[in-house]
Amino acid sequence: MELALHHIHDDQVLLMHSTSWRADGPCLIVTYMVVVDPGDLVRGIWPDARPITVQAADEVGMPQTHAPDEPPEPSDFHVLMHGLRHLKYLIEHDGTAAVALGGLWSEHLGPFEPALAGMYSERHVT
Repeated sequence: MELALHHIHDDQVLLMHSTSWRADGPCLIVTYMVVVDPGDLVRGIWPDARPITVQAADEVGMPQTHAPDEPPEPSDFHVLMHGLRHLKYLIEHDGTAAVALGGLWSEHLGPFEPALAGMYSERHVT
């Protein structure tokens, strides 16, 4: 549905992978990273697009901590960063995903440290 809203067709999808899920009240939010071939330069299709870098993550910092009996509430940015690190993990550990992502994604994700968890490594203080 989301892909169709952005005029992305099935034949443009190079990789689709679920990277996280989280509770939001009574709902469950499942996050998928979808790598697409836009058929042109990204900025030609999405003029406001900007690259996401490790430096951006350093500037934003870690998400707010939470008590052990509370659900985490990561920002959309933190969910995106988790997803990008997950893609880096796939490049290193999933041959099919690595081929689908190709050299440009491998190069862009090079500075990212692969991580499937760890955004909440800081202790929560009330």
